[in-house]
This record gives sequence, structure tokens and C-alpha cells, in this order.
Amino acid sequence: MAEIENYRFKHIEIDGDAYTIDVIIHPDGVTPDWWRKSSHEVLPEDLDQYLDDFPEVLIIGTGKFGRMQVPKETEQWLEEKETEVIQKKTEDACREYNESDKAITGAALHLTC
Repeated sequence: MAEIENYRFKHIEIDGDAYTIDVIIHPDGVTPDWWRKSSHEVLPEDLDQYLDDFPEVLIIGTGKFGRMQVPKETEQWLEEKETEVIQKKTEDACREYNESDKAITGAALHLTC
């Protein structure tokens, strides 16, 4: 299971690999270069294309300053998939992910603002 070793603005290290663009971590590994339709909003299609099997818990890192938003429609869509959503600034989201049960937890992490 993935372990986040370091996060700072525009940079994250996961299992010895460095990434400079947003990532999704799922129980099977890491999907780099997570792009969204709108850079500061998470829509259902922004997750659906990257997650085949949705985890029981999805931790969303909303950026260093928490500027990325998760609209109610996305929260409701995830609830329909029986996925609990936790939203935190990315630094706190990384800590939460590392302390989680990674067999059932995923993370979608915005690395900038």
C-alpha cells in the first residue's frame, strides 16, 4: 500500500516516487497527473475516469490553502457509491491518508493552491 513520504506546494513523494502534478492514490497504486474539468473543483467525472472500484473512504486534499472545492453534487454522487468523503487541506489530507486503513482508502490530492 502506498505511503506518502513528503508533501510541499507542487510536490509530493509517494513510495520513493516524486510527482509535481495532482495525483490519485487508490488501494492498487498511484495514478499521476490527475486532471479535472475545472482546476479548482472536483466533479463526478473527474473521479469516475480514474477510479474503477471506489474505495470505502476517499480523502480529498483541497490544496495547500484549501482552494479546491467539492460541490454538493459530487459529495452526493460519492455517497451513492457508498464512499465516505473526507475533505482537508492537502497537508492534513496526507497525514490522514498515512494513518488510514489503506486497503479501503483512496486519496485525491491537489498539490497547489
